[in-house]
Amino acid sequence: MTTKQSTRRLFTILLMLMLGTFTSVPLVRAQKPAAAKPSSPSGPKEGIKVHGRWTIDIRNPDGKLVSRRDFKNALTANGGAFLGRFLQRTHKSGEWAIELGSQNTPLSPCLQDLVGPAPCRIYETTSQAYIAVTFWSFKSLTIASEGGPNINRTVLTGTATARRDGLIDSVATVLVADCPVDTQGVCDPNYQSYFRGADFTRTNLATPINVVAGQIIQVKVVISFS
Repeated sequence: MTTKQSTRRLFTILLMLMLGTFTSVPLVRAQKPAAAKPSSPSGPKEGIKVHGRWTIDIRNPDGKLVSRRDFKNALTANGGAFLGRFLQRTHKSGEWAIELGSQNTPLSPCLQDLVGPAPCRIYETTSQAYIAVTFWSFKSLTIASEGGPNINRTVLTGTATARRDGLIDSVATVLVADCPVDTQGVCDPNYQSYFRGADFTRTNLATPINVVAGQIIQVKVVISFS
């Protein structure tokens, strides 16, 4: 082997060794630290909400279901005032009612003593209100509770019969009367000095419920707090 050949071979070996050294070192890229996730606020959340969940069934006189509507409504300013008086123990609750009508009264599905259109009112079965026996009123409202002691919900149910073809697009739960807490017995719903006939909850429906004369309007309202 000549000197040139030996030199070329040695150079080739050295080159291979150098390349092997460089390629054997792994490339490590610097990694950015993960962004810290924002912490969620801790502690109790403020606020008490009153929920009113409604179900209205429209049935033909033979009981066949024509339509069903489920929706929620909101506490009114009067309703908030009622709760304030009850919590302060200055007043107690009297009778309850449910109102079903139209924002445009002439389109309401009941009649006021055969004189003109009016909202339908559903009063308690034992109501002593003089208005509870008018042609636009129905004494079928019952009050119950559901959910147990830790999830107590007040349930109002009742039925009315449409006296004429009309619409339901405005509904309310109504406190017929409240009275001073020291009043003996049940609040008199006919006593004019008591704050009575005010909405507790109310809502207007974007899509009206159509009813025709003779159809049965079944209502269930579940009132709860959270």
